[in-house]
Order: sequence, then structure tokens, then C-alpha cells
Amino acid sequence: STSLRPEKEIRALIDTMGGRTNAYTSNDITAFYIDCPADKTALAIQLMAENMQFSTIPEDEYVREMGVVQRELEKGEQERRRVLYNRMKQSVFQVHPIRHPTIGYLPVVQQVKRQDVIDFYRDRYVPQNMIVIVVGDVNTDEVLDDVLKNFKNFHRTTERGVILPVEPD
Repeated sequence: STSLRPEKEIRALIDTMGGRTNAYTSNDITAFYIDCPADKTALAIQLMAENMQFSTIPEDEYVREMGVVQRELEKGEQERRRVLYNRMKQSVFQVHPIRHPTIGYLPVVQQVKRQDVIDFYRDRYVPQNMIVIVVGDVNTDEVLDDVLKNFKNFHRTTERGVILPVEPD
């Protein structure tokens, strides 16, 4: 949900335009996407911009998503490939954060409060950390205009990159 639209309205708009939306996180990115017909690109950009700038993370949505994350963690602890991959990363990397599972550790995740998520979101989901990608049979100039129009008031925060430790040879 955003301060402009509730989750149900956003889902209905995406459904009406024949689209779908989802997100995923990997070792070094979090991606949010809307897959839709090319003639609905302007609405997709508008919705994405609203989600990035005005996300409210209501308590009920937070609780639901934390349940999803916990189930994913529990499932991952039972999948041989994922367990082996995480053990390999812990063996290869000694100090770099990539040694930890992207989704985290269950006891840590269980301690995360809604305000922690909001604070992290406001700190990291900022313009200098974003890339907008649009692909398909679209008019590039129109897409660029739509991105500028929808993101122009999303101000950068103070430049501060995460300082990563140097991994020993």
C-alpha cells in the first residue's frame, strides 16, 4: 500500500491492464517489476514510482510478508542445494557480507520490527540506489518523459555508500 492507493486498488489496476507484479532479492539487488502490455507502460511507471516513494508498509501487510519470509527461510533450511550454497559462501568469504544468506537467518528475522523495515526502506530505497528499466515495444522519449514526471520530486538523500570490509586473499 502507498499513501496514495491501498494494496487492493494497486492490484486491481495491474489486473485490469493485464499485468502482473512481483519482487525478488538476490545477492546484490532487490528488483520490483510490473510486467504489462506496452500500451500500459505509463500506468506501470506511475504505479512503480508511487510504490517507491509513498510505500506505507501497513501493519497487516508487514505481518503477512514476514510470514512469507519466515516460511521461505524454513523451506530453505530443508533444501539441500540452498544449504550447500550457503555453506560454500561461508567457507569462501570470511568477512564480506555476501557470506550470509540473502534472506537472512530465522532468529534475526524474527526480531525485526515493522519500524526497522520502514527505516531500512527509507534509508536504502532512494533515487541514487535505483535503476529504472523499461523493455518492449515502447516509445523511448515517452518512457523517459513518464519516468521524469513520476520521479522528479523523489529527492536524493545524503550520499553515503555502504562501506564493505576487504576480503582477505
